[in-house]
Amino acid sequence: MIDLLLLLALASVLNWAVIDIYFYSIVFERMRQYGERWEQSHGYLQQCFRYLLGCPFCLAHWTAAAILVLFSLFGHLGYSPVTLHPALAALLIPAVARASLWIRDYSFPPLTNTYAPEKETAADNENSSDLPNTDSR
Repeated sequence: MIDLLLLLALASVLNWAVIDIYFYSIVFERMRQYGERWEQSHGYLQQCFRYLLGCPFCLAHWTAAAILVLFSLFGHLGYSPVTLHPALAALLIPAVARASLWIRDYSFPPLTNTYAPEKETAADNENSSDLPNTDSR
């Protein structure tokens, strides 16, 4: 039982890393931009892939399914101490996806955040119109 829980924890962390790398790294930036261009398309398949690749919730389930299939395959080949039955792996997909999204929500900053907002400088604050005028002239 402990081996299964450790395997699920490993699958959740791996799923979180895959989702985080896809949405925040520069490696997949072109793929994300390509998917954003499909926003105005009317093709059913293009819309499905746009939703799949543009939504962390949707992508988390598909990557969790792929990870659990790999873990099940490794277990059946004898490379893992835990052998997941394919039906059990299918039942655990939502749990792994939800756990990885929970990790993603509560981990700050993201794993490879290339889009972090820049800090404001004092010069930016001086030029702001929201601040009261402190000129002594």
